[in-house]
Amino acid sequence: MRVALWLFGLYVASERIIPHPCHFEEARNGWAVMPLQYKDGLAFTLVGVWERWDACWYARIASYGYTPDGSTAFFPLFPTLERIVALAGPHVAIAGMLVNIVATVVALWGLHRIVVRDHGEVIARRTMLLLAIFPSALFLLAPFSEAIFLALGIWTLERARRGDWTTTATLATLIGLSRPVGGLIVLPVAWLAWRYLAGPPGAQTEAPQRRGRALGPERGVPPSEGRNKDRIWPIVAALAAPASGVLYLVYTIRVVGRSLFDSQAQWSGSAFHPPWDIVGATLEFVGRTGDPLQVLQLAMLLIFAGLFVIGIRRLPVELTLYAAPLLYLAWARILPTPLTSTARQLLVIFPAFIVLALLLDDRRARWSYVILSLLLLGALANEFVIGNFIG
Repeated sequence: MRVALWLFGLYVASERIIPHPCHFEEARNGWAVMPLQYKDGLAFTLVGVWERWDACWYARIASYGYTPDGSTAFFPLFPTLERIVALAGPHVAIAGMLVNIVATVVALWGLHRIVVRDHGEVIARRTMLLLAIFPSALFLLAPFSEAIFLALGIWTLERARRGDWTTTATLATLIGLSRPVGGLIVLPVAWLAWRYLAGPPGAQTEAPQRRGRALGPERGVPPSEGRNKDRIWPIVAALAAPASGVLYLVYTIRVVGRSLFDSQAQWSGSAFHPPWDIVGATLEFVGRTGDPLQVLQLAMLLIFAGLFVIGIRRLPVELTLYAAPLLYLAWARILPTPLTSTARQLLVIFPAFIVLALLLDDRRARWSYVILSLLLLGALANEFVIGNFIG
């Protein structure tokens, strides 16, 4: 799918005159320095058309660091990875796309491990397909942070479910540095940590490193010390994501001089609204502008709300706790347009795709959905490539 999207972007860019990379940011923000851009020839059609919107901010941060101009709204993990990969030679935009391709593969691998354990091979493969062809899955190729967040979210829960708490703590620390919502992983991880600590020895894990009580004597560690370590790491893992987010907040205030909250307010405001206000504002906006993208995003939001309700009974509690705050935030914000970036926010709520895979058991219904999703993916990719904002 990522290769197909790449070729699709190449085709669209070769057939139409479209804006150069970062055209909106260059005009609106008046940047004195711009990250290297691919504006001409084959490089533009392969890479430049994906350098838009958030991708430009990430490339600028990776190239020049943070400045007090709103950049602190973009968390540091993805531009840091861009910078590291760029040390090997590729420009940061290419580096970002390479990072996302790897992250997408890793995310789908972890998703398979989670789903196959609960629902078997058929549902696991179906879930991977449904996620890969979701209409906003183009952001798993474009140099945005969704792929990294998705991979870290999936693997944090996968490791926590198996009782590998040191790895869970590391991954949770990284997801807290990936996006503003990364700290919300505290809910499912804290639930799994509580179950682990409250249950009998070895009952909540399949990891080779079972509980300290079992490992202590084998490694020459006193049993009491093994028990203490065994209790500490689940707590550390539960607190790691919000702790790393707080450290980034302190950095933005003390070093950059502009907190991430100030930058967030600059972009989208900080007010939260009940769901009916979101629906009403969307319908009013659609009636005034006739914007079909808002209709699509509202339909996606309603579908995901339905999948969430169904999933409460059909999915493990930790997956519900992962999905709930992310879905709430998608419902609660009126941004520059009522449902700005909604499709992109829904993309990372992977438990919804598990529920959808369970429901699409009928072959005709499944293929009807696949065809519709691919058509919508192509439509959104076309809008993105030609320079229109789709989230």
